[in-house]
This record gives sequence, C-alpha cells and structure tokens, in this order.
Amino acid sequence: MIFNNLNIFESRATMTRLPFHTDIHCHVLPDVDHGAKDDEMACKLLERQQAWGLDRIFFTPHVTEDVYPNDIYSIETACQTFINNNQSSIPDEIKLDFSAEYRLDSQFKKQLKESKVKPLPDNHLLVELPFASNPGEEWIDSILFEIENRGFKPILSHPERYLYFHTRDLKKYIDLHERGVEFQINLLSLAGYHGEDENKMALKLIDKGLADYCATDLHHFRHVDCIEKYLSSRACRPTLKKLAALVKNDKL
Repeated sequence: MIFNNLNIFESRATMTRLPFHTDIHCHVLPDVDHGAKDDEMACKLLERQQAWGLDRIFFTPHVTEDVYPNDIYSIETACQTFINNNQSSIPDEIKLDFSAEYRLDSQFKKQLKESKVKPLPDNHLLVELPFASNPGEEWIDSILFEIENRGFKPILSHPERYLYFHTRDLKKYIDLHERGVEFQINLLSLAGYHGEDENKMALKLIDKGLADYCATDLHHFRHVDCIEKYLSSRACRPTLKKLAALVKNDKL
C-alpha cells in the first residue's frame, strides 16, 4: 500500500477540498454490505465526507448474487429507515439519495430484465466487473448491449482496479470508452490505497481524459484516514486540478 509520500502529521485543516460536491459511489448506508456497520458509524462517515466538500451523496450498496443479494426494495427501505432514525445526526447540509453498485452477473441480468434496478440520475447505472478474472470481451459486450438497449447509461466503477485491462496503450479502456461506457475513478486509488498499479493506471486514465467521474468508494475509517492523508498533501493538487476539468459528478 502506498500513500504518495504523505505526511501523517499534517493537520486536517490543511486539506484540499474536492473539486466536486457529489459522491456517486460509497458504501456508507449501514448494514447492507461490507461498508458502515451501524448508524453511528454511518453518520460519522458522512461528517468526514462533508469536510472534503461533499454535500450530495448517493448510497450505492453492492448488489451481487453470491454475497450481497440486495434489490431496489431492500436498499430503499434501508435508506429511508436510516434517514428517519438519524435526522438529528445527519449533517443538515447533506442531501442523501441512493442507487447501487451492480455486479454484472446473472442476478443483475434478471433485475435488469424485470426493470428492478435503481439508476443514478438521467438513467446512469453504476456497474462493476469481477476483480479476479476477466469475464471476456464477448460477455462484457453482450451485457453492455442489454444495459444500453433498455435505455441506461453504464458507468464502470473503478476501472483502474481491473488489472486484466492494464495495457501500455490503454486499448481496452479506449475501446470501452468509445462505445459509450463512462469511467468512475476511485479517490482511494489516487491516494494509493489499492496499490501501486491501480494508482498509476488511475493517473494514466486522468491524463488521457478518460475519467468521467471520481468517487470515494468509502467503506470505513481506514478509507477515511487514507483519503484525508492524501487531501492533506501537496501531491493531490495537480491531480485534483485535472479532475476539476473532467468530472461530471455535479451534472448528474
């Protein structure tokens, strides 16, 4: 794990604020996946997000058939229950909504066919691929065709983390982007949390203008600490300046 030569003694007061106000990908909604464990933790995570300049946050729990078989109804219920039970603890300036991070698997295909998915605004769907193995171009193309055929616009979460896409010429990324798949870079990757290869690829995608969104992918306080170290370092400033000219978070 790398932290871009961050000084752990720098004060949080020196943090650079993010160049966007909307987080389209986080796991702060409690007790639905491996993110926040309870309401108290979720409220504290929201406070930290607010300190980074975020005031519009979409909860995006995992939807995967094997581990987190959530659906639109279970997520909506969890979201509304959390808001109702914590009105005095949720920062007043933060606007909350929900969607999901959909793993492209058979459960997703079934939910998509039955129109039981909850998109981000303007019919954008946040989707993810498996990390361990490449499902293959033919399979990816077929499911992307189904998404687009039903009027949704795919946003691929953390593309820099799919190591099987890594090539010097970025061909696989360019091909996907040219066919209409937008990319959401993880702030954690820029901070070095996921590893050196992921960090380098995130920076390459930004340099090539292939970053359409940036999001926290926040799960827990270890993520908070890493992000705040990054935002408290001078190393973040050139990258955040580039992101400011690229990302469309606040346009959703």
